[in-house]
Amino acid sequence: MGSTPPGSIRLVPATADDVDAVFAVYQACTAALLARGIRQWDERYPDRAAAATAAARGELYLLVDDAGAVGSVILNDLAAPEWGAIEWKCPAPALVIHTLVIEPARQGGGLGRAAMAACEAMARQRAFQTMRLDAYPGNPAALALYDRLGYQRRGEAFFAFKPAGHERYTVYEKSL
Repeated sequence: MGSTPPGSIRLVPATADDVDAVFAVYQACTAALLARGIRQWDERYPDRAAAATAAARGELYLLVDDAGAVGSVILNDLAAPEWGAIEWKCPAPALVIHTLVIEPARQGGGLGRAAMAACEAMARQRAFQTMRLDAYPGNPAALALYDRLGYQRRGEAFFAFKPAGHERYTVYEKSL
């Protein structure tokens, strides 16, 4: 593969051999969030099994810059059942972003924005007209990123399996 322009990310399909490293980033991100009082994730989610399943389906991608893998994302067209009541404004099908993570030591330098740009580029390549995702409202950095990137808030979803008091998530979409 060629070099990555500064501030950009490549999406590289993950394999079963990458799952342990992806899970380690999940754990590091969960710990970093909890240290900041953000109860977005816990020991139940995201888990290794979700990464392994996504890798087996070809839906898990490493986020790679010139320094190597800096995180991962799951991309597919599967909406969470909890989104059932959302009133979408953009056309389906949509490419859905799940479990986007950047290594905590690398956060804050524009890699989240670059990762989102790479996801949007993949969506366009695959003829998707819309991107969708959900975000924990107690994570102001994530919400600010999605707002800056032109994602529109479409409502809230309730995830019963999340930690008590932290089940509501903001649902976004963006027309490409």
